Amino acid sequence: MKPQNRKELLLDAIANGKVPNFTPENRKEAFLKKIAEKAAAGGGGGTQPDWSQNDETAPDYVKNRTHYGDYYKCNKSFALPVQSEATVVTVEGFKYKLGDFIPWEYHLRYNGEMIKWGGGTTYITDVGKETYLFGYPQIEARGTLEETGESGVYNLVLKLTNKYSEEEKFIIDYEYDTLKRLDMKYLPEHLPYEAEEIVNEPLNITWDGNTDGLESFDTEWGFLLCRLSEVVLTDEDIKLGTITTNGQTVKVSDMWGDFMVTDDIVSFGELGVIVARKAPIDTGDIKIPKVGIWVADDSQPFSFATTVEHTKTVVHKLDMKYLPIDEIKTALGIDGK
Repeated sequence: MKPQNRKELLLDAIANGKVPNFTPENRKEAFLKKIAEKAAAGGGGGTQPDWSQNDETAPDYVKNRTHYGDYYKCNKSFALPVQSEATVVTVEGFKYKLGDFIPWEYHLRYNGEMIKWGGGTTYITDVGKETYLFGYPQIEARGTLEETGESGVYNLVLKLTNKYSEEEKFIIDYEYDTLKRLDMKYLPEHLPYEAEEIVNEPLNITWDGNTDGLESFDTEWGFLLCRLSEVVLTDEDIKLGTITTNGQTVKVSDMWGDFMVTDDIVSFGELGVIVARKAPIDTGDIKIPKVGIWVADDSQPFSFATTVEHTKTVVHKLDMKYLPIDEIKTALGIDGK
């Protein structure tokens, strides 16, 4: 059926009131019914995805996972025959990270009963090289890892010796737990991340002569200094700015020679503005308790505008096209697409 025919049929159905009103509930029912029909017909769709399935060839394997845990447990018990020399046993498909500690125990027969006699840990760092695991007077265990062709999976060949006159037992109880990450090719290009970036942000300081709510202190010169902002400005920040007073706007760079500039402060006496860059400042008659932009309470109103460059942590967000919007809305109980 051609697209235009489908469109015509749809429009006709709408005109005749034949299009079903798909609410979220019956959409779900229709979807589940379709899965059931497909499974009954043998057409697939009947396999339940299993996130714990790590075999990529299995039908219930979930593809394109960003990561998954790989858990393996080996709990094996080996009988040590009476007066035996190097009994060989093999643990096939032994998942092992070289250098991991392998817990073990040995059990001896005491008064006719097999009891735990000792235990500890050991490790193997070389593949193909026989490694001494443990020894106790007349009992000894040695192990060799053999390659299987699969990364991290070996055949563990054990040589167990028992020179006692009764049968003994050797136990390995080892757990392997790791996180396998997905190949980067499966990850979207715009994953969210945090990064420090140099940004330029506008700064506007306005003084209208009102001291209400401003932090202030008495100077020894008979006036108050009021803190307009806690921002610390560099010379370049200030030079890039403009000052507006009495209806006139001038560039700070054009009047920079009228400023008093030190490492501690920048001051424009005509406006009574002081930028304190170190705190506290106590140099003779000048005392300022905190960094920031301060102004004398009897100064004329003004405004100062500039662009401040600084380092900021920016969070880059994931592109919306990668988000499961419908599932999120369903989880939040939000109707509609």
